Amino acid sequence: MQHQIYRQGEYSILIDDEDEDEAGAEGHKISELQKNGNDAIHVAIFQHYRVNITLCDFKSSIDNLLKYDHLIREIFDRPRSVTVKLVVILHYSLNRFTDVKDCLSNIDLISKLFNPKGINVCSVDLQLNKKS
Repeated sequence: MQHQIYRQGEYSILIDDEDEDEAGAEGHKISELQKNGNDAIHVAIFQHYRVNITLCDFKSSIDNLLKYDHLIREIFDRPRSVTVKLVVILHYSLNRFTDVKDCLSNIDLISKLFNPKGINVCSVDLQLNKKS
């Protein structure tokens, strides 16, 4: 049964900032995975992933994402391919519309973090949420 769960189940990871509370966001927080290395070993056995990334300020969010680079590589850098669905949720306002442009032009950078060898099946779902 455990083998089937690892092979068929989808593990959901939330890229969070350990200093902020991500109310309503889905997934196991990556900051918690970093604190407990044994969890990361079990997470790395799954074959299908959903990674939720919420961006408010693009630059600081990317810096936060890069902070977990070693853990991301530990989970996603494998000899065999895994399926990764990246859900990038960008909250923007009209006076910070450059974040949308930056996100679109750097989506490749984000997806390469989860596909370091180029063998993973990686898809990106971009959601734009306008703040008033």
